[in-house]
Amino acid sequence: MKLALRSLFLLAGLGLIGWYVWKAGPAEIFQHARGLGPSAPLVLLPYFVVYLFDTLGWYFAFGGYAKVRPKYWTLFRVRWAGESINSIIPSGYIAGEALKVYLLHKRGFPPLTASTSVVASKTCQVLAQVCFIGFGALAATLTLPSENGARQGM
Repeated sequence: MKLALRSLFLLAGLGLIGWYVWKAGPAEIFQHARGLGPSAPLVLLPYFVVYLFDTLGWYFAFGGYAKVRPKYWTLFRVRWAGESINSIIPSGYIAGEALKVYLLHKRGFPPLTASTSVVASKTCQVLAQVCFIGFGALAATLTLPSENGARQGM
């Protein structure tokens, strides 16, 4: 039963990716990827680095109260699964967080510890994004000329 369910989810995921590629147009996707040239894999590097640091922050969110800390790469995979759901399902980032708690619980962590770590991690992530946007707006205010169209809304 478990293998059948996993196979079903795998097929559904592959079908969804196939549908997205078909809707976007394989030739157009290939043309854009070819336009990037050999530097195409570098496009993914910033996202990977952010994932590494966000996972590290989540690892520290377990703190000293957790009897057992999860392994870093386990958290990385759980985070990846949760963020994938958050990106696909328009649930206001709730479904992926619930999935993270569920996956941690399946790996033997108490639900309270798992949910607390997820809430702490997501809170820190949101605060970091707000600070990043604020610093970006401040930098734009200080560096862009006043007649620049980008500053008109500031």
